[in-house]
Amino acid sequence: MIGSEMLRTDRRDLLSPTPVGENRPERCILIERVKAGMKRARLEGRQIGRARLDVNRQQVIADRRSGMSLTQVAKKHGISRASVCRLMKEASGNPDATAHALVGNMCEQASAAGTAQ
Repeated sequence: MIGSEMLRTDRRDLLSPTPVGENRPERCILIERVKAGMKRARLEGRQIGRARLDVNRQQVIADRRSGMSLTQVAKKHGISRASVCRLMKEASGNPDATAHALVGNMCEQASAAGTAQ
């Protein structure tokens, strides 16, 4: 009987100095404190998360539409090919179409068009 109970016991219970259930309120308090700190930082005008891409978006779009390949545009502006695709997608007025397959197909088509020239 003791052996079968031991098999059903969660390993975290064995390794934790306190039962797992007692850590839940501490975790909630920690989450609340982090969210409050992030809200305060936003109100103070601090950047939360990764900074926006520092590139002339209009120039990237113009270069791509002028016939430059994805790779050429990316190298000229010091950004990734994926960023070029994303900027082109945003410029087309369809920012809600974020499905991975759609973006992948669009980049493949744009890349094929760039290499065909």
